[in-house]
This record gives sequence, C-alpha cells and structure tokens, in this order.
Amino acid sequence: MNKLLLILGLVTTMFTTAQSPLMNSNCDITLTVQGEDGTNGVSVTYNPSTQLYYTVFAGNSLYPIEVHSSSGTSIASQEVGFDVRGMWYNPSTKSIQGISYDNQGGFEIKLNTDGTIKGSVATSFSYGMEGQTVATYAVKKKSIMFVEGFTAYFFKPGKNKSKTLTLSPTDMNTTLNTNGPMYTGVKNYEIALFEAETMTVHLFSASSGKETGKVVLKSGSCDPIEELPDFFRVSYCNDRVFLFDTYSRTWTGYKLFD
Repeated sequence: MNKLLLILGLVTTMFTTAQSPLMNSNCDITLTVQGEDGTNGVSVTYNPSTQLYYTVFAGNSLYPIEVHSSSGTSIASQEVGFDVRGMWYNPSTKSIQGISYDNQGGFEIKLNTDGTIKGSVATSFSYGMEGQTVATYAVKKKSIMFVEGFTAYFFKPGKNKSKTLTLSPTDMNTTLNTNGPMYTGVKNYEIALFEAETMTVHLFSASSGKETGKVVLKSGSCDPIEELPDFFRVSYCNDRVFLFDTYSRTWTGYKLFD
C-alpha cells in the first residue's frame, strides 16, 4: 500500500508541475538599452544565480553588451568585442557563450561571482552554417541549435556533425522568424519561432518536429512594439520571449508558460 501511495504521489506531482503554454501573454518586463549603437538586437540571456540579464546586438564588435537587473534597470555596459550571432548563459560553465558572424568562431565571457563581466576569450571553431544564421543553446540537449528554413540543427559544442529535425508548422505558409531561434526546454514545446504578422510564438516538439502550441503576445501595460521583428530581434531566456523594438531601444519580455 505504501509503495502504491508513493507512486500515486509521484504521478500527481508530475502532472501538477508540468508546464503548458498560455493562450495569450501580456508583457511583464522591459529591458531598455542605454547605448545608442546597434539596431539588430540579437540575444537576451539570463544568469539565474545572480538574477541578471545580458543584452547584445549583431553587426559590430564595438556594439555594447549591457547588464540589466531583474527589474530591467541597466546597470553596466561595455563593448562586447565580437560581432555576435547568438549568445547564451551556460549553467555548466557559469559563463556566457556565443558565436560570431559568418561562423568565424565563438566566444566565452567570464563572469565574476556577482555576475559582472570579468573578461572574454575567443574561439575559432566553425559550425558551417550561413553567415547570418543565429544560434542558441539547447540546455537539455547540451547542444547548440540553429534553424534554417524549416530545419533545426543541433551540434554538440566543438563538433561539426549535427542532428537535424524537420519542423512542421500547422500552416506551411506561416512566415516565421527563423533568425530568432528559441529553445524553451519545456517538454513537448521545446522549440519556438516567432511570427511577426500576428505577434504569435509557435511551439514545436523537439521529438517529432510537429507544431504543438502557440501563444499570442499582447502589449498589456507596456508600449506596443512599433517595428515587429521579422528578422533578428527575438530571443528567449528565463521562461520568456523577448522582442526588441528599434524605436524605443527596448527588449520587451512575455512569459510563455503557466
């Protein structure tokens, strides 16, 4: 009887803790960039240990990487040193990592214990993707993920052979921002792509590639985004999709799951 109760308890816990996508999501955080350089916001990443966000642009190594508090306040800014095409926090190394334009290499940004930037090192490995293709980190797969067309590519760090997955939107005519790839890690909804026309995040299974859900993003109490991102300017971290508005120079965050 005790074993049966234990099993039932575990099953109940699994069902009560499973995440499911919201139908609609209002914004709940904004990160306003203080620097004036750069328009193609490429990544937002989050350090859960220090509860700090980091934002960065594509296009020039002189563009800033900015550090933001958990409430969205910009608290530090400096030149990133790399022409970034993807950036993420790696919980295993407790550092920020990413790749550079045209797959000319990658980088690792070392952090102090308080989350401030300590320094950086460059790497020379290339994954052979298109020059503008943006990468993100699939934490549960411990892989670097790219999306080109309707194909997701997963590379183990430092390996040039990938596993691929064909994504199958419910409507094949949907125009998705594949240059803002998102990996949520939520079972059955692991991969996410943004549709600018309808302000919708489309969710896909990392097992089958099928579309499994969608979330419509609402402005809520935040200012509406004037130029919706159909290329670059989409990122995901801390359970939220972030959209960058070039007019307000603000990343707006929307929580995707309950």
